This record gives sequence, structure tokens and C-alpha cells, in this order.
Amino acid sequence: MLFVSDHGESLGENNLYMHGIPTGIAPKDQLEIPFIVWVSKNSKTLKDKKLLSQLHVFHSVLDFLGIESPIYDEDMSIFK
Repeated sequence: MLFVSDHGESLGENNLYMHGIPTGIAPKDQLEIPFIVWVSKNSKTLKDKKLLSQLHVFHSVLDFLGIESPIYDEDMSIFK
């Protein structure tokens, strides 16, 4: 299972109730989003990466499913 939120959300922190503020002034609640991965015991293992982004999703799905593509970048996969 792979879950990635499409954006963060301000829920009242500093009187902000929205999303989509420009990156330069956006609070971390809007920039740091959930990226949750669950794999079964006999499945692939995760690399030890601390910082991930939505850019990793595409390459990780290709890697996990064994799909070959000329645009696949192994460094962008979250799997070993």
C-alpha cells in the first residue's frame, strides 16, 4: 500500500485555514505531506531515505511492479 497526500493543509495554525500558499511563505504544515508505505514481509524492502517527495512515487511504482521504461530512474525509487 502506498499513500501520498497531494498537498498539506493548514487547519488553524497561525490563523491559516487553507492550502496553496506560495512555497516561500507557506508553513511546514502545507509543505510536509504524508508519504506512507506498507509492504508485506516477503516483498521489497525500503531504502533508508529520510526525505521523500511526490517525485519518488512514479519511479517507485515502476520499480515495485517490475515495469521497464526508458524514463525510470533507480535513484528515485524508494525500494532497494
